[in-house]
Amino acid sequence: MTSPKRPRGRPRAALRAYVCFCGAPGRPDESGAMSCTASDILRRIRTDEELMLAVRAGDLAAFEHLVVRHQSSAWNAAYRFLGDAAEAEDLAQEAFLKILDAAPRYQPTAKFRTYLYRVVTRLCLDSVQKKKPFYTENV
Repeated sequence: MTSPKRPRGRPRAALRAYVCFCGAPGRPDESGAMSCTASDILRRIRTDEELMLAVRAGDLAAFEHLVVRHQSSAWNAAYRFLGDAAEAEDLAQEAFLKILDAAPRYQPTAKFRTYLYRVVTRLCLDSVQKKKPFYTENV
């Protein structure tokens, strides 16, 4: 059984334009407009923990960056657990919403990816538990 193709996040060109638009240092070209190089983009990229601390401070653009960076990983983890593409997508979205709700309490004690996988796993286990039939004994 092969898994369905999951749409990826933003294309690299769009992400490059987004990073440049958001204030990455660039160089003016002949027209005077700022241009970005690969090294400019690499200087601008922050770690997941730095992004999550920015989210804790209220920066939703940092949260969008985390979602773009990790949405396919969250979906893949949920799909491996559940085997249903639509439910995996719902659970991945719910995981990011839970992380956003818990952002004020976030402490960078482990990698963000570990934190994300833990949230996805708990949501998957809860989903499976809800589907489990409830048996009663006849007395």
